[in-house]
Amino acid sequence: MKKKHTILLHILFWSVSLTTIGLEAFPYIGNDSVSSMIYDFAVSVSSFITIFYFFYFFISDKYLKKEYVKYLIIFGILFTVIVSAVFTFIDVYLLEREVLDLNGSGFLREYGKYFYQFLELNFIYALSGSLIKISFMLCPVR
Repeated sequence: MKKKHTILLHILFWSVSLTTIGLEAFPYIGNDSVSSMIYDFAVSVSSFITIFYFFYFFISDKYLKKEYVKYLIIFGILFTVIVSAVFTFIDVYLLEREVLDLNGSGFLREYGKYFYQFLELNFIYALSGSLIKISFMLCPVR
């Protein structure tokens, strides 16, 4: 695929994604401060871009061979969980500091809620990065 077309597809993908993520903030306008919404948007988008492009650039013909696929899946899941945990901590530290003051099961419940939100969306972006890269590899357009 020509580089120009690849760039245009990435711009289209991220335009739709970022618009959708931004529209999710509308119900919170007036309830949350603008700075907290910007922090939340920035942390979320940073997480999604990190996951997406890691998988996009990491996937290659070499790793799609039968003997490597299981390692790719295991490594991908571990990487996604670790990145989700890191960005969850950043999000909680910047926006939800009261969660860090909780003890025991209260902390686990509240932190887990934020972690699973990040994990769910990060898996979607990991799959998106992988599938887009695989589709470019399998169906080159000239």
